Amino acid sequence: MLKQTVESPDRARVLNLGGDVRSPVDLGSFRDVLFRHNLKLPLEFEISWDGTRTYWDGGIERLLLPGRRMSGFSARLHWLPGQGKSLGRAVVDRMTYFQDGDELGMQRAKDGRKGYDLFASEPQPDPLLGDNEGMATLPPPAKFYGFPDLLRAQYPWLSDNASWQELQFESLFSRLYYLGPLREDARRVYRWTGSQPSDVGRRGEFAVDALLASREWAGSDPSERRGRSADLEAHVAESLKTLGLIHSFEVSPLAGASNLFQVWVRRSAKGSKVLLTDVGFGVSQVLPVVTLCHYVPEGSTVIFEQPEIHLHPSAQSELGSVLTDVAKTRKLQIVIESHSEHLLRRIQRRIAEETFEAQDAALYFCSLKENGESRLTALRLDEFGNISNWPEHFFGDEFGEIAATAQAALARKRRVAAG
Repeated sequence: MLKQTVESPDRARVLNLGGDVRSPVDLGSFRDVLFRHNLKLPLEFEISWDGTRTYWDGGIERLLLPGRRMSGFSARLHWLPGQGKSLGRAVVDRMTYFQDGDELGMQRAKDGRKGYDLFASEPQPDPLLGDNEGMATLPPPAKFYGFPDLLRAQYPWLSDNASWQELQFESLFSRLYYLGPLREDARRVYRWTGSQPSDVGRRGEFAVDALLASREWAGSDPSERRGRSADLEAHVAESLKTLGLIHSFEVSPLAGASNLFQVWVRRSAKGSKVLLTDVGFGVSQVLPVVTLCHYVPEGSTVIFEQPEIHLHPSAQSELGSVLTDVAKTRKLQIVIESHSEHLLRRIQRRIAEETFEAQDAALYFCSLKENGESRLTALRLDEFGNISNWPEHFFGDEFGEIAATAQAALARKRRVAAG
């Protein structure tokens, strides 16, 4: 939601909750995202990031915050009831940027005044800053995080700092990528227009486009690839082979056509080459997952919903190895929503084998409290891959199932023997 708001061209829209076909998520109305749909409650969130992380800008690797380690942002929004025929609208109560204890932000003016007051914790050349009595207020923030243009004129000494804060925030979300739980079916023929997509699409519809676009990077300087893998197709093929789904993989042009392509795979070394549509459904469903992992720039954040969908248990386990490997080698932050015990078990194994660090994994279990509140519980994961507070029966009662099956089988044998 935050990413699609950042990318929205409408700067007066506080939050872009989705609704059109291009939206990664559709969260309905502002009421829908509030606890118990209570419009009297505020919507609050806070994020923080490592200020020393890098991003690619015109082929140059830049530090987001040279010399400073942590940055962050917090916001509080609420619903402003309408008057007359007005239905009301969402407004920003307060938004704050912080760096190593220093704050810069805006909050709604008090004492009946309209507009917003600016506040900053760092010493400023104007002694009136922080004492807004009698001073003109500012217009609302742009979206939920942007300083209005009037700030540059009213507080010129803060202009660069304000612009720098917004750049950090937008750079953070420009490096966030999302793939939904339902991916498009494989096609017999793919049409490529020569475009280079920013990602593989929320349903994986641009995965083949990304593979074809990556051929332009062959032999190119790393700066031209903007931190992306040099040989994308080879990495994707190797990942699919690791999953045990295929032996080889290639994207080739349709005979006599300049912009039509087909995806061919071999299931075994001696097997026949067949189209992607003619192998197991799981291959086409996981193709966008491994493609996105190798297509995004290094240091990106990737969000997957059920990346293991339609994979058999062995492939789900191997997917755990693929994801931990790519997270480590490409410095990706990978956020996964999954119900797969096999995927989780493989991550635990990689930690026990010392090929992945426990401190680089964070596991959370989502449960529903009696009052209807969702709760995230952090699972305690040690350096040996053990989880000490495992959710009871989340993956079923394995030993109970075995015991019940054995008892039922024994009872049946006794009945048969008795005659």
